[in-house]
Amino acid sequence: MPKSNSSLEEIRKYVLMMERLQVEMGELKQNITLNKGTPSTPVTCPIGWSMFETSCYMAVNQQLSWNDASMKCVMSGSKLVEIETKAENDFLTTTLPNFNTGEAYWTGGKDDVTEGLWVWVSSGATFGFLDWNQGEPNDSGGIEDCLQLYKRRGRKTYWNDNYCEKSFNFICEQTL
Repeated sequence: MPKSNSSLEEIRKYVLMMERLQVEMGELKQNITLNKGTPSTPVTCPIGWSMFETSCYMAVNQQLSWNDASMKCVMSGSKLVEIETKAENDFLTTTLPNFNTGEAYWTGGKDDVTEGLWVWVSSGATFGFLDWNQGEPNDSGGIEDCLQLYKRRGRKTYWNDNYCEKSFNFICEQTL
């Protein structure tokens, strides 16, 4: 029994579509081959930023409230730092300036939506790694909702919750 015109028309459409896909696949293969021989540009951080793993960091020695610090980072194409591992925490606490004199730096952590539920604001992720000082977070006065890295002179660096309207230095992170 002969095929109907509509069936033949559908077959032609599929044949044309297959031909177009084969042409596109050939072009993609050619692009991949061309790009294999092209050396990739080394990934670097902007001047003044420090690289660790897949991010660039800048400690900003300008005392601002948490919100203003967050906006400053956003304006530079970054975010307040999100400390996700012990290695990252160690990198920050050993390379930041002024940690021997007792400085504090805002990070991107807050628990202002649900008290006690700490999240990294830009990603919304809850903390997987913790390095709170003993007795922290304590929400002193019922108003401490922002996370800072803090070091008292001669002691280990630790995490502390503090009042978000206070002014501290801050750390920006830019993912590569």
